[in-house]
Amino acid sequence: MLLLAFAAILVGRRAITMRNVALAAIVMIVLFPDEVFKPGFQLSFAAVVGLVAVYAFLGRNTLQMPFIARLFGGLALTSLIAGLVTAPIAAAHFQQFAPLGLVGNLIVVPIVGFFVLPAGLAAVLLMPLGLEGPFLLSMGLGIDLIVRVANEISALSAEYTQTPLLASWVLPASGVALAWLAFFRGKIKFVAPAIFFGALLLLGKATLPAFVISDSTQAVIVRVSDSYAQLGRRSRSFTTRAWAERFGASLLDDEVLGQCDKSGCSAIIGDQLISVVKDSAALYEECGRADIIIVRQRREMNCDHTLVITQRELDRRGVATVFENKDGTYRVIWAVDDYLRPWRP
Repeated sequence: MLLLAFAAILVGRRAITMRNVALAAIVMIVLFPDEVFKPGFQLSFAAVVGLVAVYAFLGRNTLQMPFIARLFGGLALTSLIAGLVTAPIAAAHFQQFAPLGLVGNLIVVPIVGFFVLPAGLAAVLLMPLGLEGPFLLSMGLGIDLIVRVANEISALSAEYTQTPLLASWVLPASGVALAWLAFFRGKIKFVAPAIFFGALLLLGKATLPAFVISDSTQAVIVRVSDSYAQLGRRSRSFTTRAWAERFGASLLDDEVLGQCDKSGCSAIIGDQLISVVKDSAALYEECGRADIIIVRQRREMNCDHTLVITQRELDRRGVATVFENKDGTYRVIWAVDDYLRPWRP
């Protein structure tokens, strides 16, 4: 985008236009097509599209203001626009939201623009003379200050950064809203984004699974009301730590559900019995009695009127996420949709 902007300036054309954004995106997609699926690409272009679209709509009237008002007003507006357009994407990928990002940017960006970058430029220019030391020291102090501000802002908003799981339609719908914002002119360009944000607030929350079963560890978590608890034994593995972040639950500290012995674990959740079995004797004992059986053996097994998930299936298809239907039956969504693809070990 910077290369295109500088080239436009050299030939006397407008540097920041939606056409240049499109050209930059096309070049990136042609050279690195896999980038489209990465959060970095999506967040970067979402922010640029939002900024170009809004500032093009506002026009040059925004420049007819005193310098201080333009500086801090521009920072505030830029942070607000970038924060709004990237918030759904960040929430969909990371379940994170930066409620005080505007405050942080208003403090940090002037430090970068008036202190860190000039010191860095002076250090580079004076390196041939061996006089860069004081300027590098000043640059380091500025960076330390930025990190301190970031930590303070993060601590103030720590209780408000976690977002709920979002529905699968949120990410593609945000792309449609951004495309609408980029393609149209005038007030109509804000119609689709406004509809999208309204739908996101009303319908964007995903349906929570009843159970999640790990393929590589013994971990199983169970939904209790709007929270989750571990089944059988407490685990602090990477899997359970990741689940605690994803579902916003204190899995690592809460009491576990059910009881365990050498043959497995079982718990009654509502009116459903879920069992984890490790040997054949426990398997045949629970078959037909439990509503869900997780077989930690690599074998095939069927039980009438019982959902059976075996370790062989977990090895082949990854983590099992189990949803409860309205009629009391269960629906399993596997992490690997097509386990026959050739790059799957």
